[in-house]
Amino acid sequence: FTIERPLHNVVLGGMLWLTTYSWWGGYTVYVSFIVCSTLSSNYAIVLFTLLAFSWITYSYNTMFILGYAVCETAKRGTFKRILNGSTLLNLGAQVVLACVAFCIMWVGPIEDGLNKGFNHLAIPHARSQVDTTRLFITKIIVATLLLIWAEMSPQARWVLSARPMRWFARLSSGVCLLSIAAVYLILPRVAANAAGPTISVAMVWGAYFATLAATCLAAAVFHFAVEWPSVIMGRAAWWLVGGEDKLTFAWR
Repeated sequence: FTIERPLHNVVLGGMLWLTTYSWWGGYTVYVSFIVCSTLSSNYAIVLFTLLAFSWITYSYNTMFILGYAVCETAKRGTFKRILNGSTLLNLGAQVVLACVAFCIMWVGPIEDGLNKGFNHLAIPHARSQVDTTRLFITKIIVATLLLIWAEMSPQARWVLSARPMRWFARLSSGVCLLSIAAVYLILPRVAANAAGPTISVAMVWGAYFATLAATCLAAAVFHFAVEWPSVIMGRAAWWLVGGEDKLTFAWR
């Protein structure tokens, strides 16, 4: 959708709302963490309840809670036990995940059935006039299955744990917060020429790569100028109140 109509106002507006929803999603994950930590013995039931309540009321929070559910399950060692267990079981689980994701994504009746079914579960005010619930519930499910697959695949874990990927992960919060600034500084210049005969595919792709480079550069500055000093002050405050015996500032 973005590649087909990169300068469409709906796409640009979606980028703006993405930042707002990401902020909201951060608080959603924080609340989910507090609730699951408090009721850790029944965390599966708690997560299911949070997911059900989220989808019925504010559907766009569902993807954040699902992402947290995958992280919480990984932290408890569920995926690691499968990864370190039988090779046949691990490969079988990966094949099942891939097949389910393929069916949900590419088999029309299954995709439509899931979209319509989940759409009817949401109360009316949680659905927009254009019925956006039909557009993303299957995408959320597929993305969650891919996250689980990445946790269970040794090859995917090796790629995601590589040093460049870890460095990029440190910039993720800055990318999320500052990407909209880069988008609205660069893309309008391309949009100004979009109506004329000079627009080309190369110009559009150039705008995308320029936006990506500007976003990563701004995120790097944000990390060292804002995030890292905040981490230092937080650890120092924690040390002052006796939370740690030794004060360290290792950049991990």
